[in-house]
Parts: sequence; structure tokens; C-alpha cells
Amino acid sequence: MSNQTMKCKDCVLKHLAAAISYAKEILDGHGKGGTPDHRPDYLGELVNAEHHLEVMSRSLMEKVSVMRTTVQMKGMTPSEGDIEELRKLWVAVEDLESESAPSFQEEDSTERYPGLSDMENVGVVLDDAWYDEDHEGLGMFMTLRIQKMTHAILMTREDIQRYEGKYLWVFPWNVYPANKVDMRQPVNVGVSPGRKPSFVPRLVRTDILQAAMANDPGASLCELVDRMTFEGVLKEDVIMPVIDRKPCCTLKTKLRTAPFVRVEGDGWPYMKKLWESLA
Repeated sequence: MSNQTMKCKDCVLKHLAAAISYAKEILDGHGKGGTPDHRPDYLGELVNAEHHLEVMSRSLMEKVSVMRTTVQMKGMTPSEGDIEELRKLWVAVEDLESESAPSFQEEDSTERYPGLSDMENVGVVLDDAWYDEDHEGLGMFMTLRIQKMTHAILMTREDIQRYEGKYLWVFPWNVYPANKVDMRQPVNVGVSPGRKPSFVPRLVRTDILQAAMANDPGASLCELVDRMTFEGVLKEDVIMPVIDRKPCCTLKTKLRTAPFVRVEGDGWPYMKKLWESLA
């Protein structure tokens, strides 16, 4: 399904209205133990609304996401307050005009990364773990780099000390470009609690990384990145879904827009098949 298809305000209104209806049915006895039990129907409508809003309005998508997560923690049993909140969301979507899809590229990089957009190519270096693992993913990364990454020059660890570019990217193991990405543009990303900065690709200043490598030559690139300080504006699961199984609808939607994807465990056969079919 294309992003244009997902951008359907009438569809969101329909799903929110259905969610309100199912919520009222649950409160009238058609919840857990009821016949029929409308809790899965209620959840499905919230999920569908969330999918559409993901490419329409980040702020409204996050409100639906919070509501869905909260009600799941309550066993899919809504309250009158939840129904009222859904009505407010319905009105907000009705008033939605042409808010653009979530943008993962920073529009103006001149302040945070002066000179980045003027670079002819930006260095891309893979963490040491890529070469330590006997995994066919390395060859796939090389293929995807050519297909999806523009203005990128692949380097080895040894190339970093000779590299004269002001910035370079460090890619953790098993992280791939998911869609077209201009490497001269930063990606704003925050890291969830408990995860290290190197969980996602990082754009770093070359001189800082060179100094860090000189101070601790035995550390891996991602270990050095973990010691750096980064600021971000998006959750990392928004800009980089993690595929560790056959993806559900939510993950498939994120795969259409996310610049990067992390592949783990049982997700590899699915992503390999997908990428090979698109080659």
C-alpha cells in the first residue's frame, strides 16, 4: 500500500468512529467474557487509525499510539474518558488539512552540522562487528548501499585517519538502509532508555572520532560512539524499525518510510527475500 493510499482522512475518521462504537459495546457488556467480545475489534480500529496517521500527522499518530498502549495495559477495557478522548481526536482529524508526512531528514543542517550539505560525498564506515560475523548480510549491505544511499563513500577503519571529510557515518552491525537516504543530511533520532547511541547509525565529526581512536585504539567504533553525546527528537523505533520476525502491518508501514532498518534473528530470512525480490 502506497503512502498516498495511506493518506486518507476519511479512512481515519471511519476507524475512529468504529473504535468509539466498539468501546461503547465493550462498556455495555461485550468485553472480556462477552458474546461477542469486541475488544479485538476495538484494538484493530485503533491500530488502523494509527497506521494512516503515521503518514499524515505525527502529533495525532502519537496521541492514538499512547491511547492504544494505555488501553492495552488495561486489558482493552476503555473508559468513558477514553471515548471522550476519541471524540476529540475525531474532530482533530476532521480539521486536519495538509500536514506533511513525518520527515526523518533535518530540513536545515547548517546549524548543527555546518558544511555537511556542501560535501560531495560523506564517509560511511561499518563497525568492526560486521567483519567479525560470518554472515551474508555484509554482501547485502553493499548492494543496498549502492541502491539506496546517495553521496556516500564506503570506508574501512584504516581509512578514517586519512579521511579529510568533516563528517562520517558509523553503522552498527545489522543496520541497513531501508529507503533512499541522502548521506549529506542528518537523521534526528533519540535513543530509548537502556539502549546505547550505537544502536542506530550515527553521523559524527571526523576529528572527534579520530581523537577517540587514538586514545583507545583497541575499542570498536561503536564503543567509541557510545561515549559521545547526542541529541535527538525522534524515538529510534520510529526512524529505525527492528525486524526480528516476519513483520506485522505496523512494521511493514514503518519499512516504507524509515531511512534505516535493523535486522535480527528470524527477521533476516524475510528481509533477504524482500530485498532480493526488489533487486
